[in-house]
Amino acid sequence: NVGGQALLGHLLFEGDGVPRQSVLGLMYLTIARERAKASESWVFDMQERALSIATENERRTAMALADDWLEVRVRLSLTRHTRNYVGTIFGGSLYGAVDPIYMVMLIRALGPEFVVWDQAAAIRFLRPGRSTLQATFRLEPEAVAAIAADARAQGRVTRNFEIELVDTEGRVCLACTKNIFIRHA
Repeated sequence: NVGGQALLGHLLFEGDGVPRQSVLGLMYLTIARERAKASESWVFDMQERALSIATENERRTAMALADDWLEVRVRLSLTRHTRNYVGTIFGGSLYGAVDPIYMVMLIRALGPEFVVWDQAAAIRFLRPGRSTLQATFRLEPEAVAAIAADARAQGRVTRNFEIELVDTEGRVCLACTKNIFIRHA
C-alpha cells in the first residue's frame, strides 16, 4: 500500500508520535515514491520535503536501503515516547520495531511476482529494555532464490524468520519469530 508506506515513512522521518528514525523513514518514503501513481502527488511532495532536510549521509543510506533489502538495521531508543510505566521500553514499541521488516524485505527482494504477508508472530520478552536496542535483519540471496523457486513450484509457502533486539551490552531483550506467507501471484 503506497499511501501506508508513505505515511509510515513520514512518521518515522519526523518522529511524529514514534521515535525518530530518519533513515528508515526516508527509505519508506523513497519506496512509496517509486510505486506511487502520478495522481498520488502528495507522496512525491512528502518525499521531496524529507530529502531536502535530510543530511547527505541520511540520503545516501536511505537510498542504499531502498535499493538493496538484503540487510536492514533498526535502533529503538528509550525515550519519553517509548517508556512504559516502570521506566523501560514499552512492549508494544519492542514488537513494533521488528514487526514489518522481514515482510517488507521480502516484498522488495521478490518483486511484484509474489504476494507477501505477515502470518503470525511469537514474541518472547526476555529482559527489560533499559537502553538503546538494535536488531539486524538479513536475507541471504540464496534463501530468497529458494523461496521464489518454492513459491513458484508450490503456489504458496510460509517461512519463519528469527530476530532479536539486543541492548548496548549485547543482551537479548526481545526474541521474535515471524511467520511469513509468500504466494506466487
